[in-house]
Amino acid sequence: MLSEGMLADVIIVDSDPLQDVRVLNNRKMLSTVISKGKEVDLTQDWPERAVFPGEKVGVWSTRPLTQDVANELK
Repeated sequence: MLSEGMLADVIIVDSDPLQDVRVLNNRKMLSTVISKGKEVDLTQDWPERAVFPGEKVGVWSTRPLTQDVANELK
């Protein structure tokens, strides 16, 4: 539940991520982003992402996770 005066991270997209989760990785599909309770100016360049100490990132899948793929796993 969102409440005025509270911190929140919210992403509003122009498509249904349940149909194709890749929409969350497409900046052109982002309608609104709220980070830590403040709206992000999507017209500005995105900041570089800094890796935090001890972080391990890897590619674990050979295909994107879509609703159809998730349904196959049920």
